[in-house]
Amino acid sequence: MPRIWVLAGTTEGREIIPLLKDRGYEVVATAATEYGESLVRKAGADIALRGRLGLEEMTALIREREVTHVVDATHPFAKEASSNAIEACRQTGTRYLRLEREEVRIDSPLVHRCRSFEEAAEKAAELGKTVFCALGSSNLEVFVKAMDNRGRIVARILPTVEAVKKCRSLGLEPGEIIAIQGGGSLELNKALLRDTRAEVLVTKESGAAGGEEAKIKAALSMGLPVVLITRPRINYTAVVRDYDDVLRWLEENR
Repeated sequence: MPRIWVLAGTTEGREIIPLLKDRGYEVVATAATEYGESLVRKAGADIALRGRLGLEEMTALIREREVTHVVDATHPFAKEASSNAIEACRQTGTRYLRLEREEVRIDSPLVHRCRSFEEAAEKAAELGKTVFCALGSSNLEVFVKAMDNRGRIVARILPTVEAVKKCRSLGLEPGEIIAIQGGGSLELNKALLRDTRAEVLVTKESGAAGGEEAKIKAALSMGLPVVLITRPRINYTAVVRDYDDVLRWLEENR
């Protein structure tokens, strides 16, 4: 029976695991954080592991766990993880599949697309004095540096001790930290922007599953500019967009 390694840490990663188990596959699942590991374990993975794996660690895992197929369901911005997984599969002769989120397309003159966090930070600082960063804690320091003496940052992060500690170490006050799980509804996003007196929203092109659409539409409904960081472009060797296609691909590539 094929053994599938799911690179998880996303909603898609957690949801594909029970579907694979129902088909009789053995599933190894990895997530970068302790919280992510607990979620993939609850989803039913036979083996759940935690850690940010480099190329050598990925190739070792494939060989030691006798992985036959890799399903990459990492976040669209996890460029290094995806690139390493592709190369690890090439080196070991393992089949690789990318489960990619559909992109959200919202066209508006208020949406400013940027290719890097640094470019986005500068653009946000130009557009408003209170910048609502709906990015999590990663790369937050880039925005704090750009806003130095130019305004304030409100950070929307995951409710983890590590994320809150990072915000505090960067100088954010408790009232500038919103620790919340999930993308949230349109009304919730509007309330957060309104209550924090945000003048500009910064978010990532993370797809509907990451709450991108609700966040952007909330800002636009209030006439606020949006700085949108576009996805990194990765040369995936095989890509599908939904769970049925993952299962079909596995059947066709046993």
